[in-house]
Amino acid sequence: MKALYTIIRPIVTEKATKLGDNMTYAFYVHMKATKVDVKMAIKEIFGQEAATVRMMIAPAKTRVIKRSVVDKRQEMKKAFVTLKGKKKLDITKVSKESTVTKDGGVKVSKKSESSSKGSTVKANRNTVKSNPGSRMKRTVSSS
Repeated sequence: MKALYTIIRPIVTEKATKLGDNMTYAFYVHMKATKVDVKMAIKEIFGQEAATVRMMIAPAKTRVIKRSVVDKRQEMKKAFVTLKGKKKLDITKVSKESTVTKDGGVKVSKKSESSSKGSTVKANRNTVKSNPGSRMKRTVSSS
């Protein structure tokens, strides 16, 4: 699986933020992603080595808001990644620019200039933008 499509977004909750103190970070990942896929995606996107990857599937939930209004949440897959050594990971910024090649691989190159608004990871037509203080969003660029 391609690295840019493996990790959907980081989990930004109080519980997940506390895990960051132990070099463990939580991400929502693609339902078909494996531990090896997540490990490779962390290496290629963030430039960090992952020591362990734990995965779980959060079941779909329904809740009744009013008498007839029902809210449904999809089934989601989570990955908890522990980094090697004492390295910290800034999940709001992607430190490298990754581009998907024609054969499905990922070409990683360092960014020449960093902007104050955040950084961008490009893959063919899909673009993942991350701004400090917000979740990673997947948008389609018009090219």
